[in-house]
Amino acid sequence: MARQIRSEASQARVLQAAYELFLQQGYAATSMRQIAERANLTIGGIYGQFENKEAIWQAVFRTYHPAKNIAEVVQQAQGNTIAELLRDAAHRMVTGLGDNPDVINLTFIELVEFKGRNMGDIMLMIAPKLFEFLQKVIQGEGKLRDIPVPILARAFIGMFFSYFITEILVGKQFREFYAGEVLDPFIDIYLYGILDEQPARGNQ
Repeated sequence: MARQIRSEASQARVLQAAYELFLQQGYAATSMRQIAERANLTIGGIYGQFENKEAIWQAVFRTYHPAKNIAEVVQQAQGNTIAELLRDAAHRMVTGLGDNPDVINLTFIELVEFKGRNMGDIMLMIAPKLFEFLQKVIQGEGKLRDIPVPILARAFIGMFFSYFITEILVGKQFREFYAGEVLDPFIDIYLYGILDEQPARGNQ
């Protein structure tokens, strides 16, 4: 038991050290020696716990990516109608992302260095909570189009993560052209689309 505790403690030190270094200088520029020095371990000690640097990244990504916490926050959204629930959930998601700004660096390292192949692990972590929330949404007051829950979930994540990203990248400049509230119109687009009326199926 004591050996297991020591092993878990040293793993936590490795992940913390690697996380800090990856954020500071990127994945490619971080060496195993640097991780070992910051974790106050030998390189051999690290290799006894992780096969290679990529295995460390995978563990860092699963451990420090805030998606699971944000999904739990979204799950707590309140409202009686479908629109109220989704509006509150969107605000909660954007606030949760803002409270975890490192999500940007983590996500871009994953996309650039690993082509997003570890994102599936994150989706598997958050899908049950998000699907459970959307089942609650479906039971709310109002009428939804016949859209599968996984599509609703993907559209929700895509819409409001893109809002968060573009707010960071161009939000300040965008306000030179439009000074009004931005998030609520994004929510309206998610809820109602951009057309005043639905076209015939053949004209879509």
